[in-house]
Amino acid sequence: MKMLAVMRYRRLAHIWYTGQISADKAINEVDVPVIPVLKLPEGGYANDSTVLIDILEQRHQGRSLNPVDNGDAFLAFLLEDFAKVKSSIWSPIFIFMYLSSRLF
Repeated sequence: MKMLAVMRYRRLAHIWYTGQISADKAINEVDVPVIPVLKLPEGGYANDSTVLIDILEQRHQGRSLNPVDNGDAFLAFLLEDFAKVKSSIWSPIFIFMYLSSRLF
């Protein structure tokens, strides 16, 4: 839902898929099937909301999510990073199980 909010706030045209369509994209188009998955204009795919937000910040001007002040920007990044700590405890386990099932 974070990426949906970002896309709406930035007023970026998008098509939002849910259900089986989004699951198929997550499984078939990216290395690790973690949603959200964003299809880039040049045809590639990317996932992980922090990375996606950075990609959008670089490609589109106006209505930035990053604070102008460097100190505030650092704190915003730090909070975003710490917010992932809870989920990052389980992420390596999930990634290992997924990749090992594909390799063996």
